[in-house]
Amino acid sequence: MGIIKAMRYAVMTVFNCMPLKTFGKLCESYADGDVSVETTLAAYIATNSLTKQHYGCSSDLNTEWEQYLSGSKLEFIFQINTTKLWTLFVETVQDRHLSEPEQFILINKMPAEFFCQMYGDFVGTERINWFDDAAAKMLVLSYRENYDKLLWYVKHCKISVPVLHTLTDLFSAEAVEFEKTHAREPEHCICKVMREWLLAENAPVEVGNSYSSMLDFVLVKQEQLQQEKEAYIRLLSYDLNTINGQY
Repeated sequence: MGIIKAMRYAVMTVFNCMPLKTFGKLCESYADGDVSVETTLAAYIATNSLTKQHYGCSSDLNTEWEQYLSGSKLEFIFQINTTKLWTLFVETVQDRHLSEPEQFILINKMPAEFFCQMYGDFVGTERINWFDDAAAKMLVLSYRENYDKLLWYVKHCKISVPVLHTLTDLFSAEAVEFEKTHAREPEHCICKVMREWLLAENAPVEVGNSYSSMLDFVLVKQEQLQQEKEAYIRLLSYDLNTINGQY
């Protein structure tokens, strides 16, 4: 009987037709310690990413993704919110690119301790390209609620030009405010985030001594990244033209 049930789950997983109620029961069983459902649950999470559906022209990504996630299968993971389920989620999505709704889960729902375990094998070897620009900007703009996550992100992930622009804008506004008031840095400030990013970029030590020197370095780095991006686009365009000329 167990073999038949396992085969039935395997078929549902492959054809992406596992009912919402069934998925929820699997999550609850696994959270309660039933390891027999782990393979099926992990296979489903690993092979069936959440895909973003169109909900009209919403300027609020939070609202749009909340609408999609409401009633979705992976909603059970952050509703039940146990160490076992988050650990399983982390272990089973590391080998594929996360969809936008999944990135939303990580930023807004996942506890920071599990967020900082994602792609742990890559940390220390290379900067990883984890988030799409829209999700990364959301993480930056919600830094007060997601401070530990943002610190981890700037240390270990590649930051694109648009995301660096967003960081720089926040940093510049904060610098102006602090220099006016001579206030002490709050516990959760962009200045500390920028210092972590500068360390990750191997900036000279003296760069982190003042707002002006930090900002100068960031602006230079921003220009370098923009030039690299433009050079890559030109190279890609050249390669495509070469290929088109051959056929």
